Amino acid sequence: MPYGQTEYNSFSPKQADQELIMMQLADSFFPSGTFTFSHGLEGMVQKGYVQSPEHLLEMLTLTLQQKLGPCELVALIHAHQASSAENIALLKIVEQVLWTHILVEEARETLRRSGQALLRVAATVWPDQQLQQLSDPESFYGLHPIVFAVVGRATGLDAHNTGLAYVHAYITGIVGAAIRLGIIGHIRAQQIRWQLTPCLQEICNDACQTDLESLWSFYPRLDITQMNYCYQEQRLFAN
Repeated sequence: MPYGQTEYNSFSPKQADQELIMMQLADSFFPSGTFTFSHGLEGMVQKGYVQSPEHLLEMLTLTLQQKLGPCELVALIHAHQASSAENIALLKIVEQVLWTHILVEEARETLRRSGQALLRVAATVWPDQQLQQLSDPESFYGLHPIVFAVVGRATGLDAHNTGLAYVHAYITGIVGAAIRLGIIGHIRAQQIRWQLTPCLQEICNDACQTDLESLWSFYPRLDITQMNYCYQEQRLFAN
């Protein structure tokens, strides 16, 4: 290579498209309304469970390993597979399984509201028949992981990359909430996000190999905190 020239890795148009779509879907700039949710963090802060960056990292790790990964992410992967196969009946089953495993009403409502917000935007940006079908309240709840899976398929993302985009957006949303709650600053937030990278990769790989029947979730402290959140006198976030 001649002196002074820089060597760049070549990207196929398809690969570049996938990476750009991943960044678009995972960006907090994307108007899915998730910035209004703390996913239980505000309640954990008010209860005194999360008071430091170390507490936050522990909460996020447990959320990934015991809630998001084995539950929402598994459902997302199977929803993506059903969507790719154009199997709407199976897509309904996947959403119903996810619905029955989310026992906390507040958590269900969060996934429903954020999913429907995502659906309204995505159906306009990426016209797709399945996205129109998801808009039918008689057939679908419109849960966020299910909608996200169909959006990923509609935009050409494979199941694994769709999962990575989902968990990145989820975690950055909570970390952003932690900044607004004064738990951490922007630099520490970036450090925590980087520390979680191996965990994000691990749960995505595991979800791709997990049967729908093996879906599970177990984080009692967070569940109970979310259940009691509506009784808090002061609230910055919607959940």
